[in-house]
Amino acid sequence: MEKEQSQFKLDWLLKMNLSKLIQALNKAKKLRRALPFHHQKIHGLDIPDGEYPKILPIVKAIFKSLKSHGFDIRISYWGEIMVIEPHRKINVILSLGYFEDETKLAVFRKQLAANNYLEITHNQLVFNRPQLKFRAARRGTKWRVFYLDEVNILDEFALYITSQIIDRTASLTSHSCFNFYQNFNKVTIEDVMAIIRYGAALYGSSTSLYSLVRDENISCYPESVIIESHQIQLFSFNKKSYPYVLNKKALNLLTLLPIEFIDNKVKIGRR
Repeated sequence: MEKEQSQFKLDWLLKMNLSKLIQALNKAKKLRRALPFHHQKIHGLDIPDGEYPKILPIVKAIFKSLKSHGFDIRISYWGEIMVIEPHRKINVILSLGYFEDETKLAVFRKQLAANNYLEITHNQLVFNRPQLKFRAARRGTKWRVFYLDEVNILDEFALYITSQIIDRTASLTSHSCFNFYQNFNKVTIEDVMAIIRYGAALYGSSTSLYSLVRDENISCYPESVIIESHQIQLFSFNKKSYPYVLNKKALNLLTLLPIEFIDNKVKIGRR
């Protein structure tokens, strides 16, 4: 009886943990719309809304399998997925989305090189396929690619992905000289600038973010940014912008980032 109760409790905790992870991914969908304006590549779940219900069960199954093998899973506010190998704490980045089918592209390029012209159908020009990719967050590691449209049995696929991650990280040491994800889930100045550019493109001149972006002398590579309750100001090495008043639209976008204000003010720098 005690054993059954203990197992029930573990299952309940796992279910609640998985629910929180999925909620984090759903919450990040709105913020990920700004990623085309970000200077850094941030991986995660990039699936069209219409395909999302089909892919979500696969994500849940993989998370469940990883958790059952002792992996920690973290979701950043951008929706970036990091899984942590339990024994040597090796960080692994997961990415799901529609990516180019490199094998199909290679065949097509070979055909183009050997022929003056090709008679092809529209389907032959569709090179994107739903894929899951992962790689260790280390210099020189390569992505391992798996096609989601070939998945038949979810639990078997999830277990296979888990075993592949374990195998691919088995030869890596626990220590790394370069930590590419030291700012994981920490708001950076590039995050703020991505939101500013996104807001300027989304709302145009109806928001002060548009004027701020047009000040190229300061917005190209700011050293720091100060955000107050109703205004924002950028600082460069020897220049500073005018304080720009933030209207409701701009404030709503900036508050998508988990910015912690102290006395209604926050400063974010590059160091």
